Amino acid sequence: MNLVQNLTNELQQALENSDIDKIYKIAKAASELDNVIDRAAVIKPMWRSFGNVPVTENMEIDEDWFMFSKGDDCTDIWRWFEQNFDVSVGDNLLYKI
Repeated sequence: MNLVQNLTNELQQALENSDIDKIYKIAKAASELDNVIDRAAVIKPMWRSFGNVPVTENMEIDEDWFMFSKGDDCTDIWRWFEQNFDVSVGDNLLYKI
């Protein structure tokens, strides 16, 4: 199994266990991957999980998700993805995964 697949599997497990420390460690490892496609692939489970969160018409999440609280703005969460995983939400995540 390659590094990308290992990180992806570890992230999925950390998400299932709500292990925030582990998720941050994986984010760090993913952000160090040279290829943005690999970084996006690693965080696919997390992005899909976020995609299942209900959103209000004001673009706020309508329930707690991960470390974010109901009412947090989606753009703040997008920025979190970009900053922690060194990807572009628009270019690498919205329509690519």
